[in-house]
Amino acid sequence: MKNLMISFIGEQPIPNLIPVKFEKPEATLLVHTERTEGKAERIKNLLESDVNVKMCKVDAYDIPGIFSPFLYLQTEGTQMKIYYYIFEKGLPSCERVETLEPLINIDDYLR
Repeated sequence: MKNLMISFIGEQPIPNLIPVKFEKPEATLLVHTERTEGKAERIKNLLESDVNVKMCKVDAYDIPGIFSPFLYLQTEGTQMKIYYYIFEKGLPSCERVETLEPLINIDDYLR
């Protein structure tokens, strides 16, 4: 597999949809809790025509050992930025920042 994006599902779907639509990975893993399982299912249904989507249910309070690169989506008004973080010596470090053009529309959001 060329690339995999791991998305931690929260209450809002947009921070999970934008990075996948922007990066267009071959596959994405939707990491969710019991509480966010329904949101993960809806995101999976929206993305699975474009990307191989898998789901992984986890305990919300068992997070030690997560040392993978990750993306952070920042939105202010109409501007969106993606921050790329890597771990160096056990601490997150921002590798780069990109400003995004619109990647989803109201239909994607409401589906």
